[in-house]
Amino acid sequence: MKAIELEILHRMMKRRATFRATFLVVFFVLATACSLRGQAKPWDIRKDGNRLLLRMDESLLDRPMLHVRHGRDGIHVEWERRGNKLIMQALPVRSLTGVVIPTQSKNGVIPQVLGVFSMLNIPGQGEGVTIDISGFLLSGQSYLKKFGHEDVIRNESYIDRYSSSKDEILVQTQLMVHEGGKETTKAVDFSFFILPKPMRPRLYDKRMGFHFEQHAGNYISGKGSIMRWRLKKKYPGRRLSDPVAPIVFYLDPKMPDTWKPYITAGVLEWLPAFEAAGFTNAIEVREFNREKEYQDPIGMKYSMIKWNNRIGIRGKELQSGSTVNLVVDQRSGEILKCDIVINDFMSLFEQYYVRCAPLDIRVREKTIPEELMGELLQSVTAHEAGHAFGVRDANYGEFAYPFEKMRDLDWLKKMGHTPSVMTYARQNYLVQPTDGIPPKWLHQKVGPTDRYYIEWGYREFPEATTPEEELPYLEALIRRQDTIPWYRHTQLGAEIFGPGQTNEVVENDNPIASTRLGLQNIRRVLDILYEDKGTVLDHETVLRRYDKVLDLWYEQMRHVISLVGGYVEQNHLDFNGGEIYRSISLEQQREALDFLLENAFSPPKWLVDPKCLEGMRYSTNQDVMGGYQQKLLEELLDSFRMKRLEKLEDILGDETLMESVVDRVQQVLFSKVLTGDRYRKELQKNYIKTIMKSLKEKKMDNRYMWYYYSESAKDVFAAKGHELLQTLQRKLRKSDGRSGHVLRCVQWLEEGI
Repeated sequence: MKAIELEILHRMMKRRATFRATFLVVFFVLATACSLRGQAKPWDIRKDGNRLLLRMDESLLDRPMLHVRHGRDGIHVEWERRGNKLIMQALPVRSLTGVVIPTQSKNGVIPQVLGVFSMLNIPGQGEGVTIDISGFLLSGQSYLKKFGHEDVIRNESYIDRYSSSKDEILVQTQLMVHEGGKETTKAVDFSFFILPKPMRPRLYDKRMGFHFEQHAGNYISGKGSIMRWRLKKKYPGRRLSDPVAPIVFYLDPKMPDTWKPYITAGVLEWLPAFEAAGFTNAIEVREFNREKEYQDPIGMKYSMIKWNNRIGIRGKELQSGSTVNLVVDQRSGEILKCDIVINDFMSLFEQYYVRCAPLDIRVREKTIPEELMGELLQSVTAHEAGHAFGVRDANYGEFAYPFEKMRDLDWLKKMGHTPSVMTYARQNYLVQPTDGIPPKWLHQKVGPTDRYYIEWGYREFPEATTPEEELPYLEALIRRQDTIPWYRHTQLGAEIFGPGQTNEVVENDNPIASTRLGLQNIRRVLDILYEDKGTVLDHETVLRRYDKVLDLWYEQMRHVISLVGGYVEQNHLDFNGGEIYRSISLEQQREALDFLLENAFSPPKWLVDPKCLEGMRYSTNQDVMGGYQQKLLEELLDSFRMKRLEKLEDILGDETLMESVVDRVQQVLFSKVLTGDRYRKELQKNYIKTIMKSLKEKKMDNRYMWYYYSESAKDVFAAKGHELLQTLQRKLRKSDGRSGHVLRCVQWLEEGI
């Protein structure tokens, strides 16, 4: 081909390429414009002088959305136009379970007006309505009053930043508030969030340890939905499938890189639990792309793992209380956002020290080893992640765990020393130094009960098309509790009526044997405090850790007390399930009482006056041990316990049970009248005061309840109590010597009987 022909051909091809490129660019621009037109934001927000203007399309009026105060909660609201006014109000939520959830107002079925706004005529505002939202957010009207006594100082508060997206308006404020008699500045983030189409709810069941859709509430009657994320299988026909959209948490950029792997591992401990529900890769933990993604405030777009530790800040080093902040669609129970807030650091180490110092040499180093601290952070993160998935704090069948397995390495690897990471069992202090258990198996981890609960809460049932149609499948899962007792759930409450309800201790089916092992390690901890005093540990640390040792001692004694007048609980929905409450045997109750009288009210010298405190105390003021002994005595003689003992007299066939318990306490406490130490004398005085008080009061107890107990228990106890005190009075009068202590006791008895 000639050169000129080649040149013509080249020019023709170049023109075609240019035309094709131009066509593609034009097509892309037009497609993008159409797409943007279809996805145009239905609202926006902008600053106009001192005003913050919110513009909304009228299509948003009467549409359900959330008004969120980040870090706390969200309330369902709707906007309504009345003349030239725009009304924002909280309405009762119509749950997809078929019930109406009332508002927070006194009359919860009437709409609660939260704000009334004049519509503004702004030139060039376009379609829709515009209001000034700044006064509402800065005046204290906006969702502050629900959470306590915060009075906003309007002229010292301001709007810091704001943004808008297709489904969210986000405003960050700096509020100066009066709180607790002081003025303080708070960074408070607010959102208005357009709710998506609700998912199908899963019906709440009191036998399962899930929060229902109102996070701050207690047990409900009737229907409700559990709190859970919207997880759908990408491949519904498969037994295991990735979700369409996983649950994603982002690591706070402020979090030190050292701890990120451990905190990530704590969240990902739940992956096998979601596999039990049919989901692979259900959870992801991601880093922020700091340049593209991370901008404060976060809003509803991201669920965060926030780092809120105050290491190195005076007076704040030992703070504790990691938590979660959930935002929930109450129509269905869907968790829309959850922030995990890690507050604990040194407090975790202190708890570990008093439980595991004899079992882990690492605690005796001058600085906390990174690996140990990471393990502790992983454990607390796993607990908080459970809340993030909808599971609540509770007792989960710990009383059914076999005592003999608590020091079995194979069991601990597979089952853990507690069935759920959602209990407050902490670390396994029952292990003895000679058992050879590696320290990493002392920590609380996601356990078999956690996997069971996630399976119940998240498994899909394709055959069911309504929440009610899911019930037979869910009931089959719940029935596993009949044969696997550590799957059972007992809600935490004010009244501890059995050994399956105590906290801060390693629970199993033998509380007394467990406490004996725990006491052995407590003594070893005190020996370590003495050995390290003045070299590794300073005086302040020794005193603080000794107090924490006594905290643990007290919780262990409470664990044993729970057997006296105690029950084991298993919830049922109907009468076909069997007994809800099964009493502790008489033999166990009597053994527990004898153990308490020997150990709680006659503690050994190594505990009361340990070598580690030699030369460190100048008086007996603020006597922690004495205070705990008084509390234990009051709990043992508590009117709730007396009421249970009265009931158990019929159940167990022992009509003198209540009397025999109090009589036994009296005999032991007053076995030494003149030679007793100061602890015993204080207990004697408190015993007399407690019995006399119970005889005089019309109510058995009103600390937790507002209604009257039946008079039968009081009448029975009054007769037996008078007889016991008369016997005591005669004994004291006959005692050799008339010390001031004895004379005071006799005088009280004469005045009270």
